[in-house]
Amino acid sequence: MIDKLLSVIIPVYNAEQYISNCLDSVLSQSVELEVILVDDGSTDSSGEICRRYAREDTRVRYFEKQNGGVSSARNYGLEKILGEFVTFVDSDDAVCPGAFAEMFRAFQDDLVDIVCCGIQRLNSRGERSVFICNSDSAIAMNSSQAMSECLKRGKIGFTVYAKIFRRNLFEFNPEVRFPVGQLMEEAYILPELFKRSRRIYHIGKIGYSYYMRPNSYTTKSLTTECFAIYDTANRYEIELPLLFPGFNMNYLYSWRVTQCVNLYRTALLNQASIDKVVFDRIRHEFWRYVPTSFFGNTISMREKIVVLETISHLFIIRKKILGRI
Repeated sequence: MIDKLLSVIIPVYNAEQYISNCLDSVLSQSVELEVILVDDGSTDSSGEICRRYAREDTRVRYFEKQNGGVSSARNYGLEKILGEFVTFVDSDDAVCPGAFAEMFRAFQDDLVDIVCCGIQRLNSRGERSVFICNSDSAIAMNSSQAMSECLKRGKIGFTVYAKIFRRNLFEFNPEVRFPVGQLMEEAYILPELFKRSRRIYHIGKIGYSYYMRPNSYTTKSLTTECFAIYDTANRYEIELPLLFPGFNMNYLYSWRVTQCVNLYRTALLNQASIDKVVFDRIRHEFWRYVPTSFFGNTISMREKIVVLETISHLFIIRKKILGRI
């Protein structure tokens, strides 16, 4: 295994209920690491908990800053790291036992710049509900293939967590930073990171636990995410062919469809109402890209069945919405 320092950046904001579980999962990893805790203006006891960990474990470094959002906190952390490698962990999630050591082995190949692991989704009781992204076996990819897997929601998650990056992908590249004040901030930075990578490797195992928290969605947050997805997709229409010449844009069109389906299903699961503006945007996106995606090979048969189910549900919702106005 490579004997190099891994910097783990953890933005913290009002995470008193979860941060201890997160830190325990990170500090129990068997690799040489440092933890960069960036307290983004917490108003609960998160800071006190973080300071205690920093006092008791020299691997933990604690920083406080004014509230600026998760992108600001991650960027701040990048300025403080000492390691040759860097990863990100959300303060309410956890790293699976042995994951970092397993991922580090892939860096024995000097051409590998990013190593990914699978992600499992857990409910608030810690019970696994589904694998979000995973590969059946270890696999090496080029930058274009990795971007395709993100859009397919296949082997690679559309996240900066569940990945370890060589530090030099960020170093000397000030434009490779998280956009402050933007939703879907990871969608801004991942294409650039992939583009700068010689090889991306997936270990073929689950290594990260993402916790679904109750009441995480409201009508307002659903509306905001809807428009963030729309803006991201429009930007990708321009950027992806430039970053990855010859890129199969059908993956992007399929992503737009699956995002529409996911927004709709999220609204139902969280009992968040869908206003007419959001519904019209989802419906417009859905019908614009369904023909290309549905009759191509960029989405799985299971996803096609979900699309068919969503078509019937959209007609029902449309009647309900139109009946209210």
